[in-house]
Amino acid sequence: MNINVIIESLEFIKNIPKGKKLNVNNDILYVDDGGRFQKLRRFVNRDSRTRAMKCIQNIYNQANQIILEITATRNSDVVPQSFFTIESAIQTLRESLYQSIKGLTEFKNTYSDDIKIAANINCIIQIIARTTLKADQWLNIKEHSNDTRTEKKSRYSNDEY
Repeated sequence: MNINVIIESLEFIKNIPKGKKLNVNNDILYVDDGGRFQKLRRFVNRDSRTRAMKCIQNIYNQANQIILEITATRNSDVVPQSFFTIESAIQTLRESLYQSIKGLTEFKNTYSDDIKIAANINCIIQIIARTTLKADQWLNIKEHSNDTRTEKKSRYSNDEY
């Protein structure tokens, strides 16, 4: 997944409606419409809370990996040109991670009887806290360095970033 797909996924998670179940299709999350045949449809499609949880965990693992890769190595290969700077990519991803906690909480409340789901979500929230702290520290360091404006140049030029 690239950073744009991760941010889109986090935006979806942020907006998970209260009490709604999720389904997964091609590693993409959707809100289950419910209805009369919900149980049958979920059985046939092999949708389950466990499958949705694995998809959610994958999204957060990839977001964490992107932030760690950028902050540790300053590797701009994972940052699309549309962000213009590495800093703006980190800020956007950081904000999306933080805002997604609302939807995670709704998902956790939907399955309040499932201790495993609750534990998984609590772990993800802890990862979000560590990852956003790492991003904040890195952004603060960049803000106070001599090179406060790191512009990402065109990928078609021979210039270094």
